[in-house]
Amino acid sequence: MQVPLQITFRGLSASPMLEARIRASAEKLEHFYGRVMRCHVSVEATSREHHVGHQFQVHIALTVPGAEIVAIRQSSAGGSESVFVALRDAFAAVTRQLEDHVRKVRSRARGNEGRVQRSRP
Repeated sequence: MQVPLQITFRGLSASPMLEARIRASAEKLEHFYGRVMRCHVSVEATSREHHVGHQFQVHIALTVPGAEIVAIRQSSAGGSESVFVALRDAFAAVTRQLEDHVRKVRSRARGNEGRVQRSRP
C-alpha cells in the first residue's frame, strides 16, 4: 500500500482485537491485488439505545489505479460481536468489488494484446 492503512473509530473506543482484525483483512486485500494505493476503514457506533443494543456501521474506501471502491455495512442490533459481523460483511463486499475491477482490468489488457495492427499497402 502506498499510503498506510487508516483506521478511524467514531463513538466507540479503539479495540486492539478489532484493529488487528481490520489490519489482517486489509492485508488480504493487498495480497490479492498488490496495486492498492490507499485503504481507509471507519467503524462507527450508530446507536447506543439500551433496548436496541449497539449498532455499528463499517465504511471501507479502497483506492486502486483507475477506481475508488467503497463498501458500507451496518450491523443489526446485537451483542459485541455485531461489529465483527459488520466488518466481515464490509470486507466481503469490498473484496467482491475489487475482484470485479481486477477482472475488468485484465480483460481490457488481454483484449489489447490480441489485436494485431495491419498496415495497408
